Amino acid sequence: AILPPAAENGKDVQVISSAGTDEYSVARLFNLLCDFDECMVQDQWKKNWCLHVTERIRHFLWIAFHERLPTNPVKARMGIAHMMCDHCRDNEETSLHVLRDCDVAKKIWMIVVPSAARANFFGGDMIHWFTTNLQCNSTWINDIKWPEFWASVCFYLWNWRSREYHDDNYSQPVKPVNFIMQHCREYH
Repeated sequence: AILPPAAENGKDVQVISSAGTDEYSVARLFNLLCDFDECMVQDQWKKNWCLHVTERIRHFLWIAFHERLPTNPVKARMGIAHMMCDHCRDNEETSLHVLRDCDVAKKIWMIVVPSAARANFFGGDMIHWFTTNLQCNSTWINDIKWPEFWASVCFYLWNWRSREYHDDNYSQPVKPVNFIMQHCREYH
């Protein structure tokens, strides 16, 4: 219980700077306490929504960036799954694990990411990984920019994983990189 104000508890003082304004809100205080950088999120939003990919892929990236994919830990909290990756067995299935660190994902990334760039590519948290790949200005193959190819790979990694989970007869394409490149060419 919160005690009512009393003189013996001392004078109230301002603990959060309002940057010269008298405006306070719960949302503003929450953002300050959580070190939430609105500019970074807006920049991420712009880069995501300017990609030349399908709307479905853009929407998927936004969900993944905000850690809202229905991974095993999310389903475990609902009592319908375990927390570990179904492929690796000894790693928790986070969004980053599914899209980058899982053995299934690594097989694709090791083919397409140059060896000199792998340390940076496989390092960092989700925000760093998304930001780095969305800000890359290089063209990958045939005028397809890296961020668009990267986004498509992420989408298909999740899509194929979901299909395998829900359909016992489903198997990934034999040449996943070729499949994704074909998709990018068709959309481009």
